[in-house]
Formats: sequence, C-alpha cells, structure tokens
Amino acid sequence: MGAFMWLLCAFGAVVAGDEGANTSEGWMGVGEEVGLNSTWDPLDECDIDSVASQDRCQYVKDVVQCVSASQIQYLEIAYCDLDGRLAPAFAAIVVWIGFLFVNLVLVVDARIVPNINTVAKCLGMSDSLAGMTLLALGNGAADVFSAVAAVNASENGANLAISGLLGGGLYVVAIVAAVLAYKFEPEISIQRVGSDAGWYMMAIASVALMSSDQQLRLWECIFFIGLYCAYVVYSLVAERINAANVLSQKAPERAALLGGPADTNPGFLYSDEAAVAKQSTDSFAPTDTCIAAASAAESIWTESTHDGSWTDTARRIGNELLKIEDERWEDKPIIFRVITILQIPAHFVLIIANPVVIYDDRGKTWDRNRHLILSLCMLPFIVIVFDEDTFYADNEINTPTIAIAVALGVVIAIATRATSAVKDPPQYQGMFAGVGFMVALTCIYVISDEVVAVLTAVGNMLSIAPSLLGMTVLGIGNGTCDLVANYLMAKAGYGTTALAAVYAGPMFNLMFGLGVAGIVGTIKYGKGLPVVPEVQLYIGTIFIVICLSLGVFFSSTKRFTKQHAYVFFAVYAIFLIVTVSVNLG
Repeated sequence: MGAFMWLLCAFGAVVAGDEGANTSEGWMGVGEEVGLNSTWDPLDECDIDSVASQDRCQYVKDVVQCVSASQIQYLEIAYCDLDGRLAPAFAAIVVWIGFLFVNLVLVVDARIVPNINTVAKCLGMSDSLAGMTLLALGNGAADVFSAVAAVNASENGANLAISGLLGGGLYVVAIVAAVLAYKFEPEISIQRVGSDAGWYMMAIASVALMSSDQQLRLWECIFFIGLYCAYVVYSLVAERINAANVLSQKAPERAALLGGPADTNPGFLYSDEAAVAKQSTDSFAPTDTCIAAASAAESIWTESTHDGSWTDTARRIGNELLKIEDERWEDKPIIFRVITILQIPAHFVLIIANPVVIYDDRGKTWDRNRHLILSLCMLPFIVIVFDEDTFYADNEINTPTIAIAVALGVVIAIATRATSAVKDPPQYQGMFAGVGFMVALTCIYVISDEVVAVLTAVGNMLSIAPSLLGMTVLGIGNGTCDLVANYLMAKAGYGTTALAAVYAGPMFNLMFGLGVAGIVGTIKYGKGLPVVPEVQLYIGTIFIVICLSLGVFFSSTKRFTKQHAYVFFAVYAIFLIVTVSVNLG
C-alpha cells in the first residue's frame, strides 16, 4: 500500500519542482508566468500549464474538462482555496487517496469475499465456476468500476481505463504472484498456468488490435465480453474432461486393490481426488440451497449468541468497528489501530447498510436487531448513490425517491421482524448475502469513482499522462484488493487456488472491465471512444508478457518458490524505473 504513495510523492516532487522553475516564487508560492495565454475556451482540454498562475483559479472553474465529476472539486481547492500552492494540496491528496484504498480493501475483505462464498454455495456453483464469475467480479470490481468511472468522466477516458486495467494486471501477475510464492510456495501445474496465460495474452492482443485505429467501438467492447465468456466455457469443459480422466485412471487402480470390478464412482477415489472430481462433475447441482429446509443440527444453522437486546447489538457493533474479537484493543499493533480508525466511517456504513452472511456459520452473523437496521438502510443507501435527485420530487410522481426507498425499507424491516427469531437465523437469511454483495459493489463503485476523480486531478495538476497514473498508482491501488483476497485464500490453505486466480483474475478485469466501460462510454457519447497510442501502454504490455512467460516457465517446476518471487519483484521494480524514467525524459 505504501508503494503507490511513495510513487505519487515522487511524481509530485519532480514535476511540481520543474513547474516551479517557470514561476517567480516556485512550488510553495504563486508566481506570474510570462508569455502565456490569458483567454480560453470553456470547451478546451484542461491544460493548466498554458494559463498564467494568477488566472488558474478562474480557469479551472470555467473549463468543463477541469471540473471534477466528484462532489469534491480538487483543482479548485488547489488553485483557489490554496492559491496554487501545490505542496499542501498534494500532501492532502496523498493522504486522501491512501484513505480511499484502505477502505476499498475493507469492503472487499469484510463484505465481498464472505457474501460471494455464501451466494455461490446457495446457487450450487462449483468452486471453479464461482471463481471465474462471482469471485472474479468481487476481486475485480474495483478495476471494473474504475474503468467505467474513467470513461464516464470524460470521452477521452479510454486511455486511463485501459492503462488502469493493464497496470492492475501487471501488479497481480508480478507482485501478488511474488508474495504468494515467497510466503507459501504453492504448487501449480504448467497446464493451468499456460492455459490462463495464453488466454490473457490473447486478450491483450485483442485490445491492441481493436484499438490500433485509435478508437474503441461498441461491437468491439461487446466482443471483449464475449471473449471472456468463451474463456469461462473453455475452462469448465477442460475441467470436466480432466475430472473424467482422473476417474477413469484411478478407478481401475482402486478396484484392483479391493479385488472388485472397475467403477468410476467418485467414492472409489482417494478423498482429495474424489473431492476434485465431484466438484467438477457437479458444477451446476444445487446441493445446499439457501431456502431449503434444514435441521437445527446442521452447522450452517447454528444458533446466534445474541441475547436479543439492543445493548448487546450496540456492543457488537462497537467491537466490529474496532475489530475486537479475542484480543484487547490495547494489545493490537499501532499500525493496525491506525488503519482501523481510518476505516471507521466506511465500516460504520457497511455495518448499518451492508449485510454479511457466513455460509458455514450463519448464526455468527445473525443479529435480528441489526438486520432490522440493515433492512431500513439498504435501499436508501443504493438510491442515494445512483439517483442524483434522490431528495427532490419528481415531476410526475411528486415524491422524492428517498421517501419511496425508506417506505420499502420499513416494509422489509417489519417483514423481517415478523418472520424471524432472536436465536435462530431464518431460512431466507442467504438472501441477505445476495443483497449484501450488491451493496458492497455499490460501495466499491463510489470509492472507485472518487479514486479516478483524484487521479484525473493529479494528472492535470502535474501534467502527467493519464496512462502513467493508470499503469502505476491506479494499478497498484486496485491490485491491492487482489493481493488481500488471494493472500487470505492462500493463508486458509488454498494456495494453489489463490495462485490460479493470479492469472485468471486479470483476464476478467481486462475483458469484462473494458467491455462494460466501453459499452457505457459509447452509448453515453454516441460514438466510439478515442484511444491515444502512448508509450506507457506499450511498456506495460511488454512487462505483462514478460511476467506471464516467467510464470509459465516457473510452473514447469510444479511449484513457485522464493527464488521465483525475487525475480518477479525485480521485474516489477525495473518496470517502475523504466516507466518513471520515460515520463521524466
């Protein structure tokens, strides 16, 4: 997390220092530039360097491209409120963007991951199908929404969208793979890595080919999504064929040991092989549905330890905000306490508006009082985010949408109260996981939108190409979500699955993210999205291919080791050096 902050600081120090050379007072003051234009067209591109220092405040207010889509006008704060003093403005932005990424990780860790697991099991999805769809969407939501926010903010946002997706992919296949290799040394097959790496290279080649005419069209964006669907179908078919081969190879051996006839029933396999085979052959069989009748003895229906009082509910909320379980607050590391305090505002919103359900122990997350609060707040929260006029009366129905959302929330809360008990989770509790997943995606959308607004402002302040910010700062920030999710997965004993996600996840982010963002942009602007060929895109693509090739080569040893991790770290460090050097050169 600290890497992108230091990188951002480096950009600010160097570029702002160069800018100060053209003024009479330098970085900390406001000077007058000579020979610059004093007039401008409000429809011009945002080019702050072309304007005299004393005119920049009015310029960022007048020029449409300088106005942020966010509620926070970062350029106005820098050039009006702070009189063009970039040092304090930039320091505040570094802290703010760090705050945003810390809370982005919180949403993924505390809401996306557990709710995805519950929804997938409720729908009877195999781990593979869930991993390539729901889990990929959960881990890649930040990348996808950042891409959408980039094109939604400006019709020239395709470069930032593409570079952000490529930058996040590079961070995952380099840094996340290195962390997993260094910490866990997971086993991996060359067939799996080779297949996923090949599809990812195909995806990158498709983006390069489609944007070679410097434009992304609607049908090309639809093609990207179709390519990812083809990848999912291929992976599922390959998995079923592999499972069938395992059954046919092991059944005769097992039968020979038992002195009986050969049988392909998974019960004749050894336990781990049987689990793999059953997981693949029963991909779409809903074995444990959320609304199925279940006995109280089953683990997923454990009783809640909540006593039903609002005092106990308040205590639980306080403990969750401070992340207190078995360890006292005073005994936790200082860095943990600092991050926890920074997350309190966003965490409180999650607690009152974003439900979470743990499939294997639903009683752990069942608190009827809190679910009443959740029922009241879920819909109003979503309406506030997506409806700009949520507090205003519509001309036709003459009722603010927030009033409708609150009324529906009251109805849901009453129904929840009437059909549930204090100790026993209701059988429909799994539905809260689905709603929680959607609310968590809404939270990620809000944070990603703000991140893009901040980075756009930084690019305008420091005259940095959007692709550079996308490949580095945005890519590192979004890739941190994958790092947290995959690390926790490996720590839980699924190192091989986590490493496989390293290569499958970026494929989803690039194809689905660019496809959705492109469709949104082309429909909004009524034309194709311009793509400017920038050297940063080529550099990023080259280093992604290098990391993918190294991954395939290392997987031939059937395990990633610490030595492999050092190579990945070195490659990414070289990428950062080359990228910054090219920009400053």
